[in-house]
Amino acid sequence: MIFIVFLLVNLKVDGLSLNTDRWSALDVLIKSILEIKYPYAILDHLGNTTSNLPGLFYIGLPFYLLGDIGFLQPFTFLFLSLFIIQSNIKNDQKVFIFLLILISPAFYWEVIAKSDLMSNCILLLIFICFWQKKFRNKLFKKKGLLAIIVALFCLTRGIVMIPLTLFLFAPFVKIASKKKISFLLYLFFFGVLISLPILFSLPSLDFIIEHNPFNHQTRYAPKILIILSLLVPFFLSFKVKYSSDVFLFSTYIFSGLMLITFGLNIIEEGFYNNVFGDLFDISYLSMILPFIFFYFLESFINIEEGFKNYRN
Repeated sequence: MIFIVFLLVNLKVDGLSLNTDRWSALDVLIKSILEIKYPYAILDHLGNTTSNLPGLFYIGLPFYLLGDIGFLQPFTFLFLSLFIIQSNIKNDQKVFIFLLILISPAFYWEVIAKSDLMSNCILLLIFICFWQKKFRNKLFKKKGLLAIIVALFCLTRGIVMIPLTLFLFAPFVKIASKKKISFLLYLFFFGVLISLPILFSLPSLDFIIEHNPFNHQTRYAPKILIILSLLVPFFLSFKVKYSSDVFLFSTYIFSGLMLITFGLNIIEEGFYNNVFGDLFDISYLSMILPFIFFYFLESFINIEEGFKNYRN
Protein backbone atom coordinates (compact mmCIF):
# COMPACT_ATOMS: atom_id res chain seq x y z
CA MET A 1 0.00 0.00 0.00
CA ILE A 2 2.76 2.46 0.96
CA PHE A 3 4.61 1.52 -2.22
CA ILE A 4 1.54 2.42 -4.30
CA VAL A 5 1.20 5.75 -2.46
CA PHE A 6 4.85 6.56 -3.20
CA LEU A 7 4.30 5.75 -6.89
CA LEU A 8 1.25 8.03 -7.01
CA VAL A 9 3.20 10.82 -5.31
CA ASN A 10 5.87 10.58 -7.99
CA LEU A 11 3.27 10.73 -10.74
CA LYS A 12 1.57 13.71 -9.06
CA VAL A 13 4.72 15.78 -8.45
CA ASP A 14 5.99 17.76 -11.42
CA GLY A 15 9.76 17.52 -11.30
CA LEU A 16 10.17 20.80 -13.15
CA SER A 17 8.38 22.59 -10.30
CA LEU A 18 10.91 21.41 -7.70
CA ASN A 19 13.72 23.64 -6.48
CA THR A 20 15.99 20.60 -6.11
CA ASP A 21 17.65 19.01 -9.12
CA ARG A 22 18.56 15.59 -7.72
CA TRP A 23 16.19 13.90 -10.17
CA SER A 24 17.07 16.00 -13.21
CA ALA A 25 20.80 15.53 -12.62
CA LEU A 26 20.28 11.78 -13.01
CA ASP A 27 17.92 12.37 -15.92
CA VAL A 28 20.62 14.44 -17.65
CA LEU A 29 23.21 11.72 -17.07
CA ILE A 30 21.06 8.96 -18.57
CA LYS A 31 19.78 11.01 -21.49
CA SER A 32 23.30 12.23 -22.36
CA ILE A 33 24.76 8.73 -22.31
CA LEU A 34 21.96 7.39 -24.49
CA GLU A 35 22.66 10.21 -26.96
CA ILE A 36 26.46 9.62 -26.69
CA LYS A 37 27.08 13.10 -25.29
CA TYR A 38 29.48 14.09 -22.50
CA PRO A 39 27.06 14.58 -19.55
CA TYR A 40 29.12 16.84 -17.26
CA ALA A 41 28.69 20.00 -19.29
CA ILE A 42 24.93 19.72 -19.87
CA LEU A 43 22.64 21.71 -17.58
CA ASP A 44 19.69 20.26 -15.69
CA HIS A 45 16.36 22.03 -15.09
CA LEU A 46 17.94 24.34 -12.46
CA GLY A 47 20.91 25.25 -14.61
CA ASN A 48 23.41 23.01 -12.80
CA THR A 49 25.64 20.25 -14.13
CA THR A 50 25.29 16.66 -12.91
CA SER A 51 27.75 15.10 -10.46
CA ASN A 52 26.48 11.54 -10.93
CA LEU A 53 29.05 8.90 -11.84
CA PRO A 54 28.37 6.34 -14.61
CA GLY A 55 27.28 3.57 -12.22
CA LEU A 56 24.05 5.49 -11.56
CA PHE A 57 23.26 5.26 -15.27
CA TYR A 58 22.65 1.51 -14.90
CA ILE A 59 20.69 1.87 -11.67
CA GLY A 60 18.46 4.66 -12.97
CA LEU A 61 18.00 3.45 -16.57
CA PRO A 62 15.06 1.05 -15.91
CA PHE A 63 13.06 3.84 -14.24
CA TYR A 64 14.03 6.36 -16.93
CA LEU A 65 12.61 3.92 -19.50
CA LEU A 66 9.46 3.58 -17.39
CA GLY A 67 8.97 7.32 -17.85
CA ASP A 68 9.83 8.70 -14.39
CA ILE A 69 13.28 8.60 -12.83
CA GLY A 70 11.57 9.24 -9.48
CA PHE A 71 10.25 5.65 -9.45
CA LEU A 72 13.70 4.61 -8.19
CA GLN A 73 12.88 5.59 -4.60
CA PRO A 74 9.48 3.78 -4.35
CA PHE A 75 10.91 0.62 -5.90
CA THR A 76 13.90 0.79 -3.57
CA PHE A 77 11.46 1.05 -0.66
CA LEU A 78 9.65 -2.03 -1.98
CA PHE A 79 12.96 -3.90 -2.28
CA LEU A 80 13.94 -2.81 1.23
CA SER A 81 10.56 -3.85 2.64
CA LEU A 82 10.90 -7.34 1.17
CA PHE A 83 14.44 -7.56 2.53
CA ILE A 84 13.27 -6.62 6.04
CA ILE A 85 10.28 -8.98 5.92
CA GLN A 86 12.42 -11.98 4.97
CA SER A 87 15.08 -11.12 7.57
CA ASN A 88 15.51 -13.64 10.37
CA ILE A 89 14.34 -11.37 13.19
CA LYS A 90 11.21 -11.11 15.32
CA ASN A 91 8.08 -9.41 13.98
CA ASP A 92 8.20 -6.64 16.59
CA GLN A 93 11.79 -5.89 15.53
CA LYS A 94 10.65 -5.68 11.89
CA VAL A 95 7.89 -3.26 12.93
CA PHE A 96 10.49 -1.17 14.77
CA ILE A 97 12.65 -0.89 11.62
CA PHE A 98 9.64 0.08 9.51
CA LEU A 99 8.63 2.71 12.06
CA LEU A 100 12.14 4.20 11.98
CA ILE A 101 11.82 4.57 8.23
CA LEU A 102 8.24 5.80 8.11
CA ILE A 103 8.58 8.45 10.83
CA SER A 104 11.54 9.99 9.02
CA PRO A 105 10.65 13.26 7.22
CA ALA A 106 13.88 12.96 5.24
CA PHE A 107 12.66 9.70 3.69
CA TYR A 108 9.46 11.38 2.48
CA TRP A 109 11.52 14.27 1.12
CA GLU A 110 13.54 11.77 -0.92
CA VAL A 111 10.32 10.40 -2.42
CA ILE A 112 8.75 13.78 -3.16
CA ALA A 113 11.98 15.22 -4.57
CA LYS A 114 12.48 12.12 -6.74
CA SER A 115 15.95 11.82 -5.23
CA ASP A 116 18.35 8.92 -5.72
CA LEU A 117 20.71 9.58 -2.78
CA MET A 118 19.03 7.46 -0.10
CA SER A 119 18.17 4.76 -2.65
CA ASN A 120 21.84 4.60 -3.63
CA CYS A 121 22.82 4.03 0.02
CA ILE A 122 20.03 1.52 0.70
CA LEU A 123 20.92 -0.65 -2.30
CA LEU A 124 24.57 -0.65 -1.24
CA LEU A 125 23.72 -1.69 2.33
CA ILE A 126 21.41 -4.47 1.15
CA PHE A 127 24.33 -5.78 -0.90
CA ILE A 128 26.67 -5.67 2.13
CA CYS A 129 24.12 -7.54 4.29
CA PHE A 130 23.52 -10.16 1.61
CA TRP A 131 27.21 -10.70 0.83
CA GLN A 132 28.12 -10.99 4.51
CA LYS A 133 25.36 -13.54 5.09
CA LYS A 134 26.21 -15.51 1.94
CA PHE A 135 29.99 -15.73 2.31
CA ARG A 136 30.75 -14.96 5.97
CA ASN A 137 34.53 -15.25 6.37
CA LYS A 138 35.12 -15.91 2.65
CA LEU A 139 34.08 -12.55 1.20
CA PHE A 140 36.42 -12.88 -1.80
CA LYS A 141 35.31 -16.40 -2.73
CA LYS A 142 33.46 -15.05 -5.80
CA LYS A 143 36.00 -12.33 -6.53
CA GLY A 144 34.84 -11.72 -10.13
CA LEU A 145 31.22 -11.17 -9.12
CA LEU A 146 32.31 -9.12 -6.11
CA ALA A 147 34.54 -6.97 -8.32
CA ILE A 148 31.78 -6.05 -10.77
CA ILE A 149 29.33 -5.17 -7.95
CA VAL A 150 31.96 -3.12 -6.08
CA ALA A 151 32.96 -1.36 -9.31
CA LEU A 152 29.32 -0.53 -10.03
CA PHE A 153 28.71 0.95 -6.58
CA CYS A 154 32.05 2.81 -6.51
CA LEU A 155 30.98 4.46 -9.75
CA THR A 156 27.74 5.81 -8.29
CA ARG A 157 29.02 8.22 -5.62
CA GLY A 158 32.35 8.72 -3.90
CA ILE A 159 30.74 8.31 -0.46
CA VAL A 160 30.17 4.58 -1.02
CA MET A 161 33.93 4.08 -0.71
CA ILE A 162 33.59 4.55 3.07
CA PRO A 163 31.30 1.57 3.88
CA LEU A 164 32.89 -0.59 1.18
CA THR A 165 36.37 0.03 2.63
CA LEU A 166 35.13 -0.78 6.13
CA PHE A 167 33.55 -3.97 4.83
CA LEU A 168 36.25 -5.29 2.52
CA PHE A 169 39.69 -3.86 3.29
CA ALA A 170 40.65 -6.04 6.29
CA PRO A 171 39.51 -9.28 4.56
CA PHE A 172 41.33 -8.14 1.40
CA VAL A 173 44.61 -7.78 3.35
CA LYS A 174 44.26 -11.36 4.60
CA ILE A 175 43.76 -13.11 1.25
CA ALA A 176 46.63 -14.52 -0.82
CA SER A 177 48.63 -12.18 -3.05
CA LYS A 178 47.42 -13.98 -6.18
CA LYS A 179 43.80 -13.34 -5.19
CA LYS A 180 44.61 -9.70 -4.40
CA ILE A 181 46.07 -9.13 -7.85
CA SER A 182 43.27 -10.93 -9.68
CA PHE A 183 40.60 -9.02 -7.73
CA LEU A 184 42.26 -5.67 -8.51
CA LEU A 185 42.53 -6.60 -12.19
CA TYR A 186 38.85 -7.58 -12.22
CA LEU A 187 37.98 -4.32 -10.46
CA PHE A 188 39.92 -2.24 -12.97
CA PHE A 189 38.45 -4.10 -15.94
CA PHE A 190 34.85 -3.78 -14.79
CA GLY A 191 35.42 -0.16 -13.77
CA VAL A 192 36.51 0.66 -17.32
CA LEU A 193 33.68 -1.42 -18.78
CA ILE A 194 31.04 0.39 -16.69
CA SER A 195 32.56 3.76 -17.65
CA LEU A 196 32.67 3.03 -21.38
CA PRO A 197 29.47 4.95 -22.22
CA ILE A 198 31.12 8.12 -20.91
CA LEU A 199 34.61 7.30 -22.18
CA PHE A 200 33.20 7.20 -25.71
CA SER A 201 32.13 10.84 -25.41
CA LEU A 202 35.20 12.35 -23.71
CA PRO A 203 36.09 15.87 -24.94
CA SER A 204 39.49 17.56 -24.57
CA LEU A 205 41.53 17.28 -21.36
CA ASP A 206 41.11 20.99 -20.56
CA PHE A 207 37.35 20.66 -20.90
CA ILE A 208 37.31 17.59 -18.61
CA ILE A 209 39.32 19.44 -15.93
CA GLU A 210 36.76 22.26 -16.00
CA HIS A 211 33.68 20.02 -16.28
CA ASN A 212 33.77 16.82 -14.24
CA PRO A 213 31.59 15.27 -11.49
CA PHE A 214 34.20 15.52 -8.74
CA ASN A 215 34.21 19.32 -8.76
CA HIS A 216 30.55 19.23 -7.78
CA GLN A 217 30.71 16.29 -5.34
CA THR A 218 33.43 17.90 -3.20
CA ARG A 219 32.30 21.51 -3.25
CA TYR A 220 30.66 21.59 0.19
CA ALA A 221 33.20 19.83 2.43
CA PRO A 222 36.79 20.96 3.12
CA LYS A 223 39.27 18.78 1.23
CA ILE A 224 41.06 17.76 4.42
CA LEU A 225 37.81 16.40 5.89
CA ILE A 226 37.10 14.43 2.72
CA ILE A 227 40.62 12.93 2.76
CA LEU A 228 40.32 12.00 6.45
CA SER A 229 36.90 10.44 5.86
CA LEU A 230 38.37 8.26 3.13
CA LEU A 231 41.47 7.26 5.14
CA VAL A 232 39.87 6.45 8.50
CA PRO A 233 37.88 3.42 7.17
CA PHE A 234 41.12 1.63 6.24
CA PHE A 235 42.09 1.56 9.93
CA LEU A 236 38.60 0.93 11.32
CA SER A 237 38.11 -1.99 8.94
CA PHE A 238 40.30 -4.15 11.21
CA LYS A 239 37.87 -3.53 14.07
CA VAL A 240 34.85 -4.76 12.11
CA LYS A 241 33.50 -8.06 13.44
CA TYR A 242 29.93 -7.89 12.13
CA SER A 243 28.29 -6.06 9.27
CA SER A 244 26.51 -3.98 11.91
CA ASP A 245 29.94 -2.55 12.76
CA VAL A 246 30.26 -1.37 9.15
CA PHE A 247 27.01 0.55 9.50
CA LEU A 248 27.88 1.94 12.94
CA PHE A 249 31.34 3.16 11.91
CA SER A 250 29.89 4.59 8.68
CA THR A 251 27.33 6.50 10.75
CA TYR A 252 30.11 7.99 12.88
CA ILE A 253 32.20 8.98 9.85
CA PHE A 254 29.33 10.46 7.84
CA SER A 255 27.97 12.28 10.89
CA GLY A 256 31.37 13.80 11.57
CA LEU A 257 31.90 14.77 7.93
CA MET A 258 28.44 16.27 7.43
CA LEU A 259 28.02 18.00 10.80
CA ILE A 260 31.52 19.51 10.88
CA THR A 261 31.09 20.75 7.31
CA PHE A 262 27.66 22.14 8.16
CA GLY A 263 29.03 23.86 11.27
CA LEU A 264 31.97 25.40 9.40
CA ASN A 265 29.64 26.69 6.69
CA ILE A 266 27.36 28.26 9.31
CA ILE A 267 30.33 30.00 10.93
CA GLU A 268 31.55 31.33 7.58
CA GLU A 269 28.28 32.19 5.85
CA GLY A 270 25.54 32.26 8.49
CA PHE A 271 22.81 29.89 9.65
CA TYR A 272 20.03 31.25 7.44
CA ASN A 273 22.06 31.13 4.21
CA ASN A 274 22.97 27.48 4.81
CA VAL A 275 19.64 26.18 6.02
CA PHE A 276 17.28 28.18 3.80
CA GLY A 277 19.68 29.21 1.04
CA ASP A 278 21.70 27.15 -1.42
CA LEU A 279 25.14 27.40 0.23
CA PHE A 280 24.78 23.94 1.78
CA ASP A 281 22.58 21.07 0.64
CA ILE A 282 21.12 19.90 3.97
CA SER A 283 19.49 16.95 2.21
CA TYR A 284 22.93 15.30 2.28
CA LEU A 285 22.41 14.81 6.02
CA SER A 286 19.73 12.23 5.14
CA MET A 287 22.30 9.76 3.83
CA ILE A 288 23.15 8.95 7.47
CA LEU A 289 19.68 7.48 8.05
CA PRO A 290 19.99 4.24 6.02
CA PHE A 291 23.09 3.32 8.00
CA ILE A 292 21.11 3.75 11.25
CA PHE A 293 18.23 1.62 9.88
CA PHE A 294 20.62 -1.14 8.85
CA TYR A 295 22.60 -0.96 12.07
CA PHE A 296 19.49 -1.87 14.06
CA LEU A 297 18.48 -4.51 11.50
CA GLU A 298 21.87 -6.26 11.59
CA SER A 299 22.10 -5.91 15.39
CA PHE A 300 18.78 -7.72 15.74
CA ILE A 301 20.00 -10.45 13.37
CA ASN A 302 23.23 -10.85 15.35
CA ILE A 303 21.25 -11.16 18.59
CA GLU A 304 18.96 -13.82 17.08
CA GLU A 305 21.91 -15.80 15.68
CA GLY A 306 23.80 -15.55 18.98
CA PHE A 307 20.74 -16.84 20.85
CA LYS A 308 20.41 -19.80 18.47
CA ASN A 309 24.09 -20.65 18.79
CA TYR A 310 23.77 -20.48 22.58
CA ARG A 311 20.83 -22.89 22.54
CA ASN A 312 22.66 -25.30 20.27
